[in-house]
Amino acid sequence: MNLATSLKQVMPKSIFIIALVEEEVPVELDLDKYKAVDQVILAKNFIETGSFNSWVFRYSVVEASTAIKGQLLSYLYQRFVESDQFIYLDPDTFVYSRFDELFDELQNTPIVVTPHLGEPGNLEMEISSLKHGVFNLGFLALARDVETEKFLAWWSDRLDFACYEDIPNGIFTDQKWINLAPGFFSVRVLRHPGYNFATWSLMDRKLSINKVGKYHVNDEPLRFTHFSGFDNGTFHVCVERWAKENSELLLQFAEEYRLGCINHQAELFKKIPWSYGTYESGKVVSRWARILWREIRRDDGRDPFKSSDLALSYVAFHPSRLRAALHKLLS
Repeated sequence: MNLATSLKQVMPKSIFIIALVEEEVPVELDLDKYKAVDQVILAKNFIETGSFNSWVFRYSVVEASTAIKGQLLSYLYQRFVESDQFIYLDPDTFVYSRFDELFDELQNTPIVVTPHLGEPGNLEMEISSLKHGVFNLGFLALARDVETEKFLAWWSDRLDFACYEDIPNGIFTDQKWINLAPGFFSVRVLRHPGYNFATWSLMDRKLSINKVGKYHVNDEPLRFTHFSGFDNGTFHVCVERWAKENSELLLQFAEEYRLGCINHQAELFKKIPWSYGTYESGKVVSRWARILWREIRRDDGRDPFKSSDLALSYVAFHPSRLRAALHKLLS
């Protein structure tokens, strides 16, 4: 809700849509109360698969939330035929000013991404980018174009094939696939420092505030910040390690975001259990069960949420697949 409100404050004509990987829209998400949200859609209503439960059982909550992105954007692209520009933002993002440079760029380039790093020199973060992806997919911008259609078809197919947190096998959810995109499609890397400001930016971008209270990054207007790792303390740790000289302002900045989350009842939504986190019995679905299920690659119409023993019993007939799944689990 914090993101929706921030976006509508600076771009009131935008259409803000939330996509949820849930069985139903939570009653807490009352659109009469949260006016900044135009619509909520459920992944099960736009994911094209034989059995949604069989599909979603393969993923953890983070993997599932990223696996829907390609098909979500394809769905919005086809549904909102009057719209020419589409922007995806992760929920832990806050918008500070209009995306004027981005709107101009989308007039000429169909696909726009931002890199984790804008300058060389931080070896630790360079290695992290090689592991997790050169581009941060908490943001993606698309323009209506034949090239975009080709890109979405390709990306949706790759995410359906493998959108897992599986770094040993070269995959990290939706992000690593986009390493290939500039070689396949017309992709623009947006280097404006005010876009996707985050912990990974702290080594080469400096936050400042002007006389009228507007934030800037490297003397350019701050457009949006991705507060990745905010809840687990990563943001504050990175400030201490990489931007200690600017910590007073950064911590003030972070506190403003924290208070905004409180005002928009973020803690209430965090307490809602994931619909696909348990079997029908109420028992939590383990990571090994999800890995075993996806290694089978079986979709015969059965619902894996019906029984906590189902995934394992299927794999028992396929020893080689069991070995492969255990290898992935232990790697």
